[in-house]
Order: sequence, then C-alpha cells, then structure tokens
Amino acid sequence: MIVISSIDRARRRILVTASGRITAKDMLAHIKQEQDDGLLSFSELVDARGAQPAFSPADLRVVVDLIRRLAQDSVVGAAAIIVNSELAFGMLRILEMMVEDVCSIRPFRRPEDAEASLPDPSSS
Repeated sequence: MIVISSIDRARRRILVTASGRITAKDMLAHIKQEQDDGLLSFSELVDARGAQPAFSPADLRVVVDLIRRLAQDSVVGAAAIIVNSELAFGMLRILEMMVEDVCSIRPFRRPEDAEASLPDPSSS
C-alpha cells in the first residue's frame, strides 16, 4: 500500500509511506493520484522501508511509460525513496536509469541522504 502521509505546499513536497507488497498497479495508482491531486510536480520523500517489491523489471516498463507520457505535459518532481533491502534498491536503480532523462527517482538506504537529495524551493 502506498499512502500520502502529508503535503507541504510551501516546500512543494509530499511525504509518502509504502508498506507491504508493492505492485506495479500500486505504483501506477499512486502516480495517477498525484496527477489528479495536482501534486505531480512536487518532490516526494518515500519511506518504503516497510515495503516489499512485488513487480518485475518488465512491470517497470509500464510505470516508465506512464511517467514518460506525463512528463510530456507536466514537470514530474524528484522522488527519493528510502529502502532497506537489496532487491528494492536494485529494482529502483533500474527505474532510476529508465527515467533519468525525464525525472529523478533515486533509492537511498539512509533517510538523511534521501532528504538531502530533494530540492527545497524555500531556500532559493
């Protein structure tokens, strides 16, 4: 399950918690929810330490296709995803490489590194 925990409109950032088995369908629904809620351009800090990837590299192509289509019409904000398994880190690195020309999606093992990687519009 992927849940938006909080929205900081001033910093244009959303905090997200992912837990349990996460499928490509879950990721697609989350991205579409962000689009529907006008949050697609916000940066995103995702705590996925309680999540287990339940998708294949082939499933990622569907997610990548959606991100690429959305990026044609809108800015897609950066996402920093905190993980605690090698599998999750590896799958997200694949996703990172597949979308690096349209947005930044990066896995991290340490919350402070994830937080530091995201832009802070209030400091500019």
